[in-house]
Amino acid sequence: MSQTGTMAEQQNELNSIEKLKDSEGYSLWKFQIDILLKAAGIYGHVDGTELCPEPVEGEGKTAVENIISKWKRQDAKVQKILITTVDKSVLIHLMTKSTGKEMYDALKSIFERDTDTLKCTLLSKFYQFKFDDRQCVAENVASLQNIAFRLKSLNENVSDTMLMSKILLMLPDTFSHFASAWESTAVGERTLSNLVARLSTEELKTKPDDIPVEAIAFKIAERTKYRCRKCNQRGHFARDCKRNLDRSNSNNDLRQPERLHCTICKRNNHDTSKCFFRNRDNHQGKDKDQKNVIFLTGNDPDGNFIVDSGASCHMTNDIRLLENVKHAELEFTVANNCKMAGTATGTIKGNKCDLTNVAYVPDVST
Repeated sequence: MSQTGTMAEQQNELNSIEKLKDSEGYSLWKFQIDILLKAAGIYGHVDGTELCPEPVEGEGKTAVENIISKWKRQDAKVQKILITTVDKSVLIHLMTKSTGKEMYDALKSIFERDTDTLKCTLLSKFYQFKFDDRQCVAENVASLQNIAFRLKSLNENVSDTMLMSKILLMLPDTFSHFASAWESTAVGERTLSNLVARLSTEELKTKPDDIPVEAIAFKIAERTKYRCRKCNQRGHFARDCKRNLDRSNSNNDLRQPERLHCTICKRNNHDTSKCFFRNRDNHQGKDKDQKNVIFLTGNDPDGNFIVDSGASCHMTNDIRLLENVKHAELEFTVANNCKMAGTATGTIKGNKCDLTNVAYVPDVST
């Protein structure tokens, strides 16, 4: 590989390191820098094992000068790595230093003096860490592991057992069944890597149910105020009435449309069977306990689900209709101030749309 290619690769490695700004990012920065210096064979310049030789006079002077020159070139590489991976606000602390070790020690003294405070902050973050629904399981676990690593760099050990316990506790409701399944796993297989792998597999199984559902609005047909003089129905004029088609081809057929007349209210826009007053009188003798019921549906042999666009919540007493079921504690007030309890929510898949957040209420009528 050419020297130009090697330099470009080294520069890419430096650009991949997040610049040091404060004590919060110091542990990760130090970890990356130490590995980079060791890979380049110049870590001894910062840990004190490779010191600059003292110049000599007389015999061997030239050889010692060559060694000193080589040491200075290597130390310049150390300084370059340090100054290109820190923020401008930190760079000011390095301007008066002349060697890579002096720069490295200056950064350690600045950012490691707040170790106790940082340790308390990281411990608080670790125990209060919550699952972020915008990220996958692996990303959430990686964020938690990052906090654990930073604690370890501050000599605060976080064991794999602690990590696994925290991961299981922070899982959302969609993984509620996973904890019991994990407990049934053989003790020898309860490792952090196996836990993350099984969680990722479980997430892939439930992922299709988490696809955002597109909101659908159903158009309500506009009901015209016009009424046909021939068939007495709304929605069209007499000239467009279908009864015009009932006429024979002969111009002699002058049959008039059937006239409607109600014998109860004496009006001419409906027949007796459809009279409002008749229906009202018939319902007065029915069960009085139903007078406060808003609506009542019967069993639908086709399994249809009635959608009300004005409903604040849809309910069902058949949990078999629900998918992606989540436990919930709900309470609904119905007629006579009676209360019904809902125990879960889920999604009902339809041909035209999906209904989300449908409540499972065992006591609701069907």
